Amino acid sequence: MDVNHREIVLTEKAEAGQTYNIDLYTYSGMNEGHSELLTCISVLEKSIEKLYYHIKVPLEIAEQLHQEDKRRSDILNYLTMAVNMIDLRKAYSESFYRTIEEAARYLDDEFYGKFGPTKEMLENAARLDKGIPGSPKVRMGKALDFFQRLDAKVSGNKKLPKWVGELYLEYHRGTYTSIARNKKYNREVLKAKERANVLQAFEDKPHNYDAWDINIYYQ
Repeated sequence: MDVNHREIVLTEKAEAGQTYNIDLYTYSGMNEGHSELLTCISVLEKSIEKLYYHIKVPLEIAEQLHQEDKRRSDILNYLTMAVNMIDLRKAYSESFYRTIEEAARYLDDEFYGKFGPTKEMLENAARLDKGIPGSPKVRMGKALDFFQRLDAKVSGNKKLPKWVGELYLEYHRGTYTSIARNKKYNREVLKAKERANVLQAFEDKPHNYDAWDINIYYQ
């Protein structure tokens, strides 16, 4: 775990009375430094998490739209309807969990279902599947099926381009870095540059930014 990955799932199904041993390590990047780890263990409800992202993602999109944009109003209306379905009179009650699932199903059916492929799109795809002169054939399918066919076709191909290094996505959580050594060396270069700047300041010399530019380039 590092500064960009601060969450990790300990277990998918914890049992009462079971003991978990958690070892925490930290690297401050300084020879003489102080690191303080603040931890928090939480119970994650899958149904609540699903509804949370069902609401969060379109809400962030709506905030980017103009206030008079009809799409913004439509999105907010669907989200408001889903939130109003939740029974908040007693948190974590049977009624609460039931309405959480109902709100998620409502968004699946009425929002995500409607804002996916339209009836006209599906009809056009069905026509193109039969073949139209001058147009490529189209076959409807799932993303998983596509990637499985792709894997069977290119797996083991030595000419297939490969990504070397860490490919970071902002929604990654609880993942381990694959280039901790590089990050450590980058930090050491930064400390050496800071010391050089201090010495140059005492000698009344202009700062040399070449070393820092080279370090940033290689990062």
